[in-house]
Amino acid sequence: IDWEMGYEAVVSDAEEEPKWWSYEGRGGLESWKSLHYIPIHDVDILGQGLLTRSVSRTVEYAYDDFCIGEMAAKLDRKEDQVKYHERAGNWQNLYNENQISLINEDDTGFVGFFQPR
Repeated sequence: IDWEMGYEAVVSDAEEEPKWWSYEGRGGLESWKSLHYIPIHDVDILGQGLLTRSVSRTVEYAYDDFCIGEMAAKLDRKEDQVKYHERAGNWQNLYNENQISLINEDDTGFVGFFQPR
């Protein structure tokens, strides 16, 4: 495995939005980088794709960035390691630790859920 080439590919995916991101890469990168989450009513002027799944995309991008941070650590790229590990925490911007779960208005006892913003 050419780890340098692989690293370039994952960083490109994290930083450069393709025109048709429904098929490859990430969409909403402008929001991801500035707001630190994908909003439910995102406006994406850089590319085209389904503006759906704001919560799952936020969690996915956070996980992806964690993995890039791990690769950066192994490749001794300290600045990138810090950058991507920080972005890996962006999932917290959609997590509501106080949100309760109700079924037919009955409290299920479960607390803490992701919510779109």
